[in-house]
Amino acid sequence: MKYLDKEHETAMQFYNEGYNDRMIAEAMYVSPNVVFVWRKRNGLERSYFSRKRKTNKTPENIEKIRKLKKLGKTDQEIGRLLGIDQQTVFLYRKQEGIETLPKQGIKWCKACNESFPATLEYFYSRNPGPLDYKCKTCRKAYAKRYYQKRKERRD
Repeated sequence: MKYLDKEHETAMQFYNEGYNDRMIAEAMYVSPNVVFVWRKRNGLERSYFSRKRKTNKTPENIEKIRKLKKLGKTDQEIGRLLGIDQQTVFLYRKQEGIETLPKQGIKWCKACNESFPATLEYFYSRNPGPLDYKCKTCRKAYAKRYYQKRKERRD
């Protein structure tokens, strides 16, 4: 097994320039494990650049995530807009306590064929009632007719 004893000065030069194990291994035509063993034998720590991770968690990005979440964007859409992975957006959201909005869908009124925002009860109800598929104006009209018929029955 090659341990970079002969190329110590060259490897040391790469190390001092800030190369990480993988970069030194590619430059020296050896495996990263060889560089790792050489580094440990010489009592060297990981290179500065291999310790420093690139992070997108800036105050600007957190504020953008907060604004986009208020607009109802998903983590995947936010990730595409900011150039961040969806899971990273999720992690930042959880760390910063940014809550998601309840799922808002669109329903179509069966009476007047207009669209209206769906409520949470619509998504979680198993047996929809007669008013579940009607918009606000049609619900009012239905309720008005219902109470008129009820009043007529009493009389």
